[in-house]
Amino acid sequence: MNWTERAEKAVNYLAETDRKIAELKVLYEKSRRQNKRIWAAIFLRVDGSVEARKAEAEVHEEYQSAQAAEMTALLAYEQLKNERETACVVVDFWRSFNKASQEGHV
Repeated sequence: MNWTERAEKAVNYLAETDRKIAELKVLYEKSRRQNKRIWAAIFLRVDGSVEARKAEAEVHEEYQSAQAAEMTALLAYEQLKNERETACVVVDFWRSFNKASQEGHV
């Protein structure tokens, strides 16, 4: 595959994943906020000193599950974000290479 084909594929990928990256970002943010609400709810339900309640909230199964969901959402978002950044690098390289070729530098 030549650089023009790679750049075209990268541009198409960026166009196709615009909505998907936004959706993944929203899922991550929702998960993060849900995680905070779960922690707060556990903190309010348990008895003891502030430090004991914090510790109980941190190790609670429901909070741990919410944390795992948050990390899964973050991973999906970051993975697509990185793939899109790679596609942008391909497009930027193609632009530079194409311009240099037109000016006779390559």
